[in-house]
Amino acid sequence: KKQIKDKHFMGGIVIDEKSPADNRTLYCATEFGVYKSKDGGKTWDDSSLGIEDAGRIKVLAINPIDSNILFAGSCPFSKDAANPHAGLYMSKDAGRNWFRLAEKEIGAVYSLSICKNKPDVIYAVAAAPGKAGYWGAGKLWKSTDGGKTWNVVYGGNGTLIRTCAVNPENSECVYIAMTARDLNTQKPGILRSLDGGKMWKD
Repeated sequence: KKQIKDKHFMGGIVIDEKSPADNRTLYCATEFGVYKSKDGGKTWDDSSLGIEDAGRIKVLAINPIDSNILFAGSCPFSKDAANPHAGLYMSKDAGRNWFRLAEKEIGAVYSLSICKNKPDVIYAVAAAPGKAGYWGAGKLWKSTDGGKTWNVVYGGNGTLIRTCAVNPENSECVYIAMTARDLNTQKPGILRSLDGGKMWKD
């Protein structure tokens, strides 16, 4: 079994809260895919079938009701920024197999947030396919059917959205944070929507 310590990048660990408290199932995002532990982190197995070419996995999320459903977003930087496989992926079998979502619309993923009380509502900040990098423009995408379909609710014109967070109890309340490369043309800040992304205020 390969060990996580052999990898160059780890984007964080998510815990399957439905697994036994004394023997947790864990998932770790790495530069080379997703790794899974079924024994609280003692040992790890590669769990990247279908996502192995996506590049650096930056975000991972577990459906709060059905822990067999996972989402992973890859966001390669530097020389791999144009990786055509970078994007949003889903697993319905606890990480054994992955398939890509919205391949023609969603590229590198910077952030992902699932509403705890209404997990069919998912928000993702992502670049266009083939366009990533540190200064890649991002849009806020929303799904109301568990990831089957996606629509843009904010972004465009080079907006550098970098993260999103949905209120765990109210799927209509969502926040985004933006950065700026040029303060003369872009405005960093935090925006909030109380209607699922239709209207935004500082």
